Formats: sequence, structure tokens, C-alpha cells
Amino acid sequence: MATNTFNTTIAPPPLDDKFVDSEGFASDPFANWLLLDLLPRLQASTQSKQPTSLVNQGASIGVTALVPVPSQGDYRVNWYQQVTTVDSGAMSTTVSVESTSFTASIVQTGAAMNGNTLTTAQSGSFVVRADAGGVISFSVTAVLGVGDGRFAIDVIPEFLG
Repeated sequence: MATNTFNTTIAPPPLDDKFVDSEGFASDPFANWLLLDLLPRLQASTQSKQPTSLVNQGASIGVTALVPVPSQGDYRVNWYQQVTTVDSGAMSTTVSVESTSFTASIVQTGAAMNGNTLTTAQSGSFVVRADAGGVISFSVTAVLGVGDGRFAIDVIPEFLG
């Protein structure tokens, strides 16, 4: 089984060593800490937080990639959706999140947001386990009465470890 190579903690900087050598360059212990401990942690954390915001949506949203998965681990996918234009009939939207876990495609689907006022809103989150090299995606199934209603959605993935 592959293991998660992303460390959720970071070693403290080498405070017992000089930060700069006699030539004015970063000392070896400090440079190693920057390159081997701090930089990979920063790179992995920024890759896992790419929000997707869609507004003025008047139909279902097909499977949309959120974030590539650089290393196996757990992710939380948060979303917020809101009616932005009232439909002349009824309106309902349902959010789904898809990932690959142990080579199986896993789809989690939230409760439908039913309502047809500008104050109709819903938020939620799923925790997914994702295989390295995969993609975490989302989709929205929209059922609009007359079809003139609109909604907005924000989806934000977070790497948990």
C-alpha cells in the first residue's frame, strides 16, 4: 500500500546553527530545512486550496475538476450554494463530489437544496480519501421549474493529511 508522503507537521528550523555561512549564503542546515522541510509543505498546502466559484448558473454543472491529487490522503471538500435569481416555478440543486479511493470511483451526494427565494442557501462538506495521481471533482444536478432561476456555488477543497 502506498503511504502518504505529505508530513502534516514541520520540523523547527535549526536554531542551534547559523542561518548564514561566512560567504553570506544560507548555511547547509538552514538551506536543507528550507528545501526539504518547509518548501514541500508549502507547495502541497497551496495545491490543495484552489476555490471554484461559479455564478449565474441556470442548469446542471457537469463533472468539474477541482484539484489534482499530488499525494494520497484525506481531503475535505466544502461548498456553499445560494439561489441568486428566483425561478418562476420550483427549484432544487444537489451537489456531488467524486474522487478515486483504492482505485474505486467514489461519489458522495449531498441533500438537495430545495427552495426558491433569494434567501435559500446551503453549505456542506465531505471528507474524501483520494489516491495519488487522481483528481477530486464536483458536479451539481439542478432541477428548475420554468428554467429562469439561477444559483451560485463556491467549492473549496482542503488537504487534511
